[in-house]
Amino acid sequence: MVYADITYASGAAEMLRLATTRPDLASLSTAQALYGLPTAGTCRNADGSSSACQNYILEITNRSSLAHELDRPEIFISGALHGDERIGPSTALALSRWLIERYDTDPWMRRLVDQRIILVMPMTNAIGVEQRRRDELGIDPNRDFPYDQVPSACMQTVTARSINELYRARLLQLVVTFHGGMQAIAYNWGSFNYYQSKPHRSPDDVSQRQVAEQMSKFAGTGGSRTRNTKYLFKTMNDLVYPVHGGMEDWGYAASWDRAFVRTCEPRTYGGYEAARTTYSDAAVRAFTVLIETSDLKAPTADTYGAEAGVYNINSDADGHVPRNVRLSLAAIDLVRPHVAAWREGEATAAAAGSEVGAPVSAGGCVPLQWIVWGAIQVEAATPVCRRDATAAWIECGDTQSGPGVWGGDSTPLTPHTFRGCARVPVGAVGGAYQVAVRAKVDTAWSRRPAEAFAPLMDPQSHLALSRKEGYTADNHGHKVSGHSSWLSAALGVMVAGGSTTPPPSPSPSPAPSPSPAPTAHPIQPRIDLFAFSSDEARLPSSALALALAPDGRSLSLRVSLGRLAAATCVLVTIAASADGSSFGTRVLALWLVPAGVPATSVPPPECVGDGAFSTAELPLPVFPSASLSLSGGFSGWGWRFVRFGNDGATFAIVVISFGAACAVAWGLLRAVSDPHGSKRGLQRLPDAPEYPEPADSPGSQAGGYPPTSEPTTAAAHRDTGLEAEGPRQMKPLW
Repeated sequence: MVYADITYASGAAEMLRLATTRPDLASLSTAQALYGLPTAGTCRNADGSSSACQNYILEITNRSSLAHELDRPEIFISGALHGDERIGPSTALALSRWLIERYDTDPWMRRLVDQRIILVMPMTNAIGVEQRRRDELGIDPNRDFPYDQVPSACMQTVTARSINELYRARLLQLVVTFHGGMQAIAYNWGSFNYYQSKPHRSPDDVSQRQVAEQMSKFAGTGGSRTRNTKYLFKTMNDLVYPVHGGMEDWGYAASWDRAFVRTCEPRTYGGYEAARTTYSDAAVRAFTVLIETSDLKAPTADTYGAEAGVYNINSDADGHVPRNVRLSLAAIDLVRPHVAAWREGEATAAAAGSEVGAPVSAGGCVPLQWIVWGAIQVEAATPVCRRDATAAWIECGDTQSGPGVWGGDSTPLTPHTFRGCARVPVGAVGGAYQVAVRAKVDTAWSRRPAEAFAPLMDPQSHLALSRKEGYTADNHGHKVSGHSSWLSAALGVMVAGGSTTPPPSPSPSPAPSPSPAPTAHPIQPRIDLFAFSSDEARLPSSALALALAPDGRSLSLRVSLGRLAAATCVLVTIAASADGSSFGTRVLALWLVPAGVPATSVPPPECVGDGAFSTAELPLPVFPSASLSLSGGFSGWGWRFVRFGNDGATFAIVVISFGAACAVAWGLLRAVSDPHGSKRGLQRLPDAPEYPEPADSPGSQAGGYPPTSEPTTAAAHRDTGLEAEGPRQMKPLW
């Protein structure tokens, strides 16, 4: 794919495509639907019609495990505060596509999507992108924030209000905001109150400077298309210029540098509640970094580059967009460390996780290799051992230091790999043991800079303090937990003379069995099923529940519906997987009709599910259906129109049947909501069984991702927890 400039219409269409193609990984909404904001101006749609401009927000994360990880780091990517600066929207959309479409084949992207929440607004200033203008109806959005700004001159734009609501509702740790007009990476400070006669550095200068440096390094030059020079990185006051009401300083400091924060009193769009610019101590403390992408605000088409250039640095396919995708990936990865360890010589799917491997004698060496992602400097990395999941970890190997993936000459494409021994204690009795690697990284981030800085305070950003043991923050149920050491997943070893039973998993749930060798017969599948609504406002996904029918072969979709104001169409995407990673989907069209609407009411033409086939293929002939082959050999998905009354009752309809050849064994899933009503994902009920992954699981496929010696199983790329978390470790659900 060759990258190109995007329009409002093409950007909106592509976000919708990504969200509907992978509903397990992406959801699409708008600031208007989420926060009740007005719209600014009229935009053209992909079908040629015009409607009110929407401020789209694409959320990318593994939604199936989100309910269990309230401290999953949140990152925000803003494509364009200024609509005439065109590289940012294309980059934000390309980044979204890269994360979602490579999830099944690129272990690094899979881990980022599994362990991060990435919020993307390619067209932050929607009307500006539509009209190719810097401003929003005459107002500059990047002077519209309540930091070092007068009350009447902030929160005047829908653009600024959309960002404001996102910060208030979430707990952002890192924000990338794209601009254009020069080539630079700039960080705090960038305001007049820290300009003349004051240091330009902030209390978080150590982490900000180090992260900016790695972003610049991995971005590279972009090749000859982009002036063939790396991004300079410095404070905004040194490299760009100071402003009043800038997003970057507001997004970093509005929750703690309160002397310069004003409550806004705008008159536009009917005003804006003052309470919405009064911030909690946790809400607005993100490292908000400015990226000036290109010398020209609208570079020529031949400088954009192509998708093939993202991992091929300085190739003919490199350009403005590939290097800014790389820059964004660096930022996303650096938000949280992740230690990936495996037994040397056994870096395969069969040897990862809880596998036993070759037995060792008491006092013997278990040769390990490990990579430390999300880190620049590994200050101490030590093998640790324990008898089982109930015992404490003890050091059982030599401590090493060196570069993380982002330190020295290491990159995600050629990561630095550590090697060492975990020595089983001399007095160990025979049986199963566990080994892992514990790493201490980048602790300088939580300390004050050595150079002059202002104000004289300790580091204040969530990003820096996440490297500090014991730090916690909470905003509406979204959390940050700070740690000074990070633990890899446990690896099982057998001490000679003991049982051959594999060791327990480090998490309370039972460990999966080794994948059997491929045979001509399919293994018993584990089926993961989800239902997602296309319209959370009218029919939230939490109102959709799946249940296995008594015959063990059919599935029912149960819809809990409240009162309806008007007839509406909601598309429900049902996704299924036999391996927990590769999902097939079908769309069910629901025509929701309130009481009082004539029985002759018919759905609009666009209210259509996924096709039709012979009813003879289904045991439930009332549902016209479309065939679909899923991993595991499932087929026979259906769609239909459904009429509902307006009494708030719950309705059940059977929509799916599995072929007779499929042995179905799965744990029921249920939708859950956090205490503040925002959907956090789906979870498996406690009594759900675990089943082995298919031997040819897409999560184990090689190729199409950065070459590393790290194990390529999904388990090897999940962060299984932080040592200090104890029983609240992040646990893979399957």
